[in-house]
Amino acid sequence: MKISCPKLVVDGELVRYEVSVTSEHLNTMKLFYELDKEHIEIVSDYADAALVGLLMPAMYYGEDIHLEGKVSENIYWNISFRLQKLLQIFIPSLSQINIYAKEIITRDESMQKGHECATGFSGGVDSFCTLADYFYNPLCPKSSKVTMLTFNNVGSHWGGKKGDELFLKGYNELLPAATKIGLPFVKIDSNLDEFYKNESELRFIKTLVMRNASVALLLQKGVRKFLHSSSHFYEHIAVNSNVQPITRTEPFIFRLLSSCDTMEILSIGSEYKRVEKIEIVSNIKESYKNLDVCTTEGAGKKNCSACIKCLRTLTALDVLGILELYKESFDLKTYKKNKNKFLGKVLARNNEFTNEIYELALKKKFAFPAMSYLYSVYYRLRYLIKKR
Repeated sequence: MKISCPKLVVDGELVRYEVSVTSEHLNTMKLFYELDKEHIEIVSDYADAALVGLLMPAMYYGEDIHLEGKVSENIYWNISFRLQKLLQIFIPSLSQINIYAKEIITRDESMQKGHECATGFSGGVDSFCTLADYFYNPLCPKSSKVTMLTFNNVGSHWGGKKGDELFLKGYNELLPAATKIGLPFVKIDSNLDEFYKNESELRFIKTLVMRNASVALLLQKGVRKFLHSSSHFYEHIAVNSNVQPITRTEPFIFRLLSSCDTMEILSIGSEYKRVEKIEIVSNIKESYKNLDVCTTEGAGKKNCSACIKCLRTLTALDVLGILELYKESFDLKTYKKNKNKFLGKVLARNNEFTNEIYELALKKKFAFPAMSYLYSVYYRLRYLIKKR
């Protein structure tokens, strides 16, 4: 796989980072990342973003990577050896490949002037919790205080034309919240997903850590620190082929992708369990209208209030006694129709999330409906049968 020297192309109100990619399996394509021209000062012309974004497809197809552009020494070294071994633990079908670079940069003064601290903002519990600690918290050190929010299109919106539409829709729906929070909200579009599509081993849930890291490195000319909101408690962080998804190993991957001189990528929030995060987020007024936890396609601005992610969030809010605060983000009537059944799952305690909610319910002396105890018997029996 040959990756050309990155170009920064200004097109009207947009700036595009692009490289040409020549591959035996992908033919010749252009990889691009695109954002508003006003942010051109923070966009790096290094090949780091392209290298990280394309590493897993190259490993999947067994193609060595030949880089025409500049690459940071630390990232080149870690990707060439340590990181590939780590990725192979999660996806054994990936091959060890060689990385060839024409220009490896040890130290670049022009890349050490970044002062921004950025974090992705999806409107979810994890991203709001990051803001609670690294924006709203008056004790947060100035060097770690968030100054910029990003919204990325690297595959989480289902891909294709429909994915592009969902990406724009999601950004526009979150923009008022970002404006109220008082931070710039940077929209970053990309066709990176096209290099992963149609391969089950490269689907988003297995590769999202590397995809998101590539966006962070795109901004390393102006961003000194990128905070990635983790979904996992410390107890569940692991490097093990039997433990999925790959997001459980974020702290290790991001450490290997941090450039010593320019950017630090950090996994944030693993000190909290899910229900603890929800309680913390409930102190942020902007979350009342804008909390978005639903993964149901086509759910619209309001969460569907019936999927597993909605139900576990709503149940935690209910147990905390603050459900009504979120009546504009959820359909509470839909939740109440499903409440007894889901509380039955909580009583059955068959996974880490229901265990957390159950422990919270005991702490808050929450009264479970009688019907939920009946449902819990069913769910326990079903779980035992599946284990056989």
